[in-house]
Amino acid sequence: ESRIYTDLKKESDAKMKEIIGDINDAVKNYAIKNGFDLIINKSATVYGKDEMDITNNVLNKLNEEYKKK
Repeated sequence: ESRIYTDLKKESDAKMKEIIGDINDAVKNYAIKNGFDLIINKSATVYGKDEMDITNNVLNKLNEEYKKK
């Protein structure tokens, strides 16, 4: 039982690492394509105007890419 949990945890961690890598790549590509010099994680931001939030734009691009897979 412990071995099964360990194997599942390893698979989960590997998949999460892959997803985070995909997100980081998407953000970087979005920044380059749209002329951004800096993109800050929302959790590191005290205040920002809503129109500065690119989350939905990046998510839409990621969803397009995942549909192609």
